[in-house]
Amino acid sequence: IAKKERPELVLLDIKMGGMDGIAILKHIKEIDKSVKVIMVTALDDQDKMNEAYKLGACDYITKPLVLDYLEQAVERNLKEMIL
Repeated sequence: IAKKERPELVLLDIKMGGMDGIAILKHIKEIDKSVKVIMVTALDDQDKMNEAYKLGACDYITKPLVLDYLEQAVERNLKEMIL
């Protein structure tokens, strides 16, 4: 989907059926390094956070989601793309 749609920003969960979010993050970044990826997960796992940031995630939000924070993270990253 990322190759076909060429998104500018992706919200990506760590735990999904099939491929996990870290593997998908790697794949997205291989396709286009400029895609902003915000990881969203129930896991409060520092190792996973570090790995996601190392692979190019721009933010890491834990569930339950605080919608105001999610909105701010999306807006902040979209603004960075414009600048």
